[in-house]
Amino acid sequence: MVPRRAGAGLAEAVLAHLHHRTPVNEAVKRLRPELPVVVSLHGTELTMLEAIDGPGSGEGRPAWPHATTWAARLRGWADAADRLVVTSPTDATRAVAVFGVAEDRVVVEPPGVDQERFRPVRRTRADRLRLMRSWLVDRPRGWDESGVIGSVRYRDVDLAAFDDPEQPVLIFVGRFTFPKRLPLLLRAYGRARRDFGVRAPLLVSGGFSWRVGRRASGDRGA
Repeated sequence: MVPRRAGAGLAEAVLAHLHHRTPVNEAVKRLRPELPVVVSLHGTELTMLEAIDGPGSGEGRPAWPHATTWAARLRGWADAADRLVVTSPTDATRAVAVFGVAEDRVVVEPPGVDQERFRPVRRTRADRLRLMRSWLVDRPRGWDESGVIGSVRYRDVDLAAFDDPEQPVLIFVGRFTFPKRLPLLLRAYGRARRDFGVRAPLLVSGGFSWRVGRRASGDRGA
């Protein structure tokens, strides 16, 4: 939310900038109904509504309890927002379709990066190997079928893939959820490595943002 002064709360805000469509939208609507609201969509709601509305929904597959109620809530919050912000024209088209809002209420704003804070860093071979050893060997966060954090652990000999500081490293950072399409990335990487013959290791860093059994966020693998 954007306050008039640093440290101000909802009572003094001049604009509510919310992420996702959640009960926070309802709270703002009830407490400050006159407050302009801008919501950034991250794809989760779009994918969920498409699944609820999709072909065969409720027929031939397990029904999700309260799906109809949640769909109505999401669409109601979207209708109450002044603007919906998405990161691509594709998601803009999806938002108009699943939420039923006018096109001029959906704004495309591609992801940006703070180039002063995030800049290329030249690392020596020793620095690069030290970093990879810390992630993959000394403090591994990956897990296998046991679900125990650290059960996937690499050896020093495996770090040879990162030996050349001039060699590119491909990195995936994100949750292991369906919309991220990680299996597609892994298949594409395997095909590219076979067809192009370029020795560029793939580093996968991510996991779940919620706990599943003994699992937690922070899985890394190469």
